[in-house]
Amino acid sequence: LESAVAALIGAKALVRSGSRFHLPSHTISVSPDDRKLWARVSAKFSPENGSPLSLHQAAEEIGVDKKTLELSLKNAVKIGEMVQVSKNRYVPVGYVTNLGLAAEDLAERSGRGLFTVGDYRDQTQIGRNFAIDLLEYFDRIAFTERLGNNRRIKRPAKSVFSIENGDE
Repeated sequence: LESAVAALIGAKALVRSGSRFHLPSHTISVSPDDRKLWARVSAKFSPENGSPLSLHQAAEEIGVDKKTLELSLKNAVKIGEMVQVSKNRYVPVGYVTNLGLAAEDLAERSGRGLFTVGDYRDQTQIGRNFAIDLLEYFDRIAFTERLGNNRRIKRPAKSVFSIENGDE
């Protein structure tokens, strides 16, 4: 499947936008209100250090109804600008990509290719609960695989997160 998709992209018969694919003739229209809301909340979901805010925390902090924010974020997920890591956790694609690269780096440096939630939390300086949510998301998308209390990288970050050469 990956080879077929790569061939279609190479032939410009398919376009990749984040984790989504579409025809070259397809354009996505986003409301100005959604764009404004995403701009207001984006920094809350990709902090310099620590864990991103939950959906409820972000809605409260920027003073918007939780349902309104959730609907807007679901649109951002559909067009590949955000990732829904868990029921109430959304993060920008670039942020989750960087956290994926950190997991890959940690596994490479471990010597055995394995790491724990604690190792990953310490590496990324995010909270334990968010680290667990994120690693479970990585397991669901087959980037990592849980082996008891450890995880290993199952597929390269470059293929999972659509990293182009030179973007790393």
